[in-house]
Amino acid sequence: MVGLKGFTQDDRYLYFQLEYINGGELFTYLRTEGRLTPEHARFYAGQVTLMFEYLHSKHIIYRDLKPENLLIH
Repeated sequence: MVGLKGFTQDDRYLYFQLEYINGGELFTYLRTEGRLTPEHARFYAGQVTLMFEYLHSKHIIYRDLKPENLLIH
């Protein structure tokens, strides 16, 4: 979960200022490394599962799960 620091808007767009996460996204990591080791795959799968459990406990539905949207630290 990335913290929201603030937001603003103009006539056309809504802008979010998010917390900086040093590490990048899972998509870039996969493109660089080629594939995950079984241990890393289990770790990231577990983290995604915990994220969904947390969001669902808050009655939030997340519909855009893809490697480009998963930040790694």
